[in-house]
Amino acid sequence: MFNMKVSFNNYYLGHKKPHIVLYRLACTYSRLKNSTNGFKYLKLAIKSGYKNFKHIKRDPDLAYLRKQKEWRKLILQIEIIMKRY
Repeated sequence: MFNMKVSFNNYYLGHKKPHIVLYRLACTYSRLKNSTNGFKYLKLAIKSGYKNFKHIKRDPDLAYLRKQKEWRKLILQIEIIMKRY
């Protein structure tokens, strides 16, 4: 029997760039209009090493998240991180 959670965990753990997997999950949840999980995985992607912040700000897959109140708070956090680099 196919187990999505086990399948994802195996893919994630075996992926060379797990932050990309997390970012793609954030995009998927945003397109599904699930802001809770969208923000959860976007934050995890950033914490795991996703640094293409310009793309985050314009990615059409994240359009739904950009409409949420939490977006501005996340962008401010990203801008603080960007100043470190």
